Amino acid sequence: MDIGTHLALVGFHLIKQLLVGCFEQLAVGFGQCLQWDYLSKELGVRGVPTYIFVDKNGNMVHKVVGFPGIDEIKKQLQKAMDAK
Repeated sequence: MDIGTHLALVGFHLIKQLLVGCFEQLAVGFGQCLQWDYLSKELGVRGVPTYIFVDKNGNMVHKVVGFPGIDEIKKQLQKAMDAK
C-alpha cells in the first residue's frame, strides 16, 4: 500500500470516528459535539476534511482544509518526516 492510500484510509477512519461520536452524543441529548469543539478550538479545524501534518516532535508543520491532492500530501509528509 502506498503512502497516499494509507493516509486516505487513516483520514477516513478518523473522520468516521468523529462523526460517529458526534451522532452518538446528539442521540443521547447532549446537543453538542465535544469532539468537534475540541478540534475547532484547539487545532483550528474549520471544515472536513482537514489535513494536519505533524513532525516527529509533535509540532504541527502544515494544515490544509480540503483535499490538496496526493502530490501535495506526499510533499508535506516528507517535510514533516525530515524535520529535525
